[in-house]
Amino acid sequence: MTRNLVSASRTRRSDIEGIEEAKPVRWVPVVLVSAIAVAMAGGLVGGVLLGQNSIPPVLAGSEAVSQVKVESRDFSDSRQVAVEAVTATVASPVSPLSGRITRLNCDPTQPWASGTSPMAVDGAPVLALHTDVPFWRDFAPGVRGDDVIALQTELAALERPVPVTGVYDRATRNAISDLLKSVGVGARSTLQLGQLIWIPDRTIPFSACALKLGDYVAAGQPLLTTVERPIAFSTTGTLSDLAVGDRQLRVGDVSVPVDANGRVVDAEAVAALAGTPEYLAIANSEDQKLAGVLELVAPMRVWVVPPSSLVDPAGDSPCVFGPNSEAIPVDIVASSLGRTFVVPRSSEPLTSVIARPSEGARCSS
Repeated sequence: MTRNLVSASRTRRSDIEGIEEAKPVRWVPVVLVSAIAVAMAGGLVGGVLLGQNSIPPVLAGSEAVSQVKVESRDFSDSRQVAVEAVTATVASPVSPLSGRITRLNCDPTQPWASGTSPMAVDGAPVLALHTDVPFWRDFAPGVRGDDVIALQTELAALERPVPVTGVYDRATRNAISDLLKSVGVGARSTLQLGQLIWIPDRTIPFSACALKLGDYVAAGQPLLTTVERPIAFSTTGTLSDLAVGDRQLRVGDVSVPVDANGRVVDAEAVAALAGTPEYLAIANSEDQKLAGVLELVAPMRVWVVPPSSLVDPAGDSPCVFGPNSEAIPVDIVASSLGRTFVVPRSSEPLTSVIARPSEGARCSS
């Protein structure tokens, strides 16, 4: 038994000694791996140091260089603006004949318009008509003059075109006849003054009638009071950094051209704005202002880039850097919500740009 204990003791000691002898063998792979790691790290550092010489200057010194894709879009440069009507007081239309008023439009939201019948006298409808030359005589077959030219021109504006001959001929008589019948006025070979109310514009806003239904009216008596009509519209306020291009003003569903000062002065454009529901709703108010949108007539194609991608953005020749680190001159159109809209000066579209060029990057001269 003693021998067995001694043998067992020797066996355990031998096992322990074997373990202690194996320890140096287990450290050998660790030392080798450490040596390899050090060698690799040295090679990596050397590779980085050697590779720096091949980095384009535009990327040098950037901690995190990345390229971003560039998308294009249509840009109208739409600006919300206040629009103010410039009005002028005009003479009131007058009654062409005497009699009892049996029908009268006195609703300020329904302006008197050329080609309509706003009143009737002694049961006979009267036609309101705009011409550049006021009516001063009857139009009998064969009469000539500037007033006939004005009448023929207005017929064309009312989509009843006739040759502008300056002669009250058959074609003109037929067109007038159709127009009179459309508003309930009896047609005759001679167009009489008593059938017409001359109005100074195609649309006449008003605040009230001078007479009321059932009143007796005398020929030449004014029919409306405080008659004002817009002669221009102007955008108010100062707008900066507008994109270059012809602009238009949009109010509701109507768009009209504006001049370089943001004014609407063309007669047809003014009339179009004056006929919008938006303007008619404020036509009789003291503060004749309405909301509109000032925008480019033809939207331009722009490319959206991050502001950080621009080099020399305040200079005369800003640029971005493309995927091959080449400088691409651009024109800055606008900026909005962390985005900058640019147009390349070359015909080549932008596909991607370097998000953040180095501080030393310079645009090509």
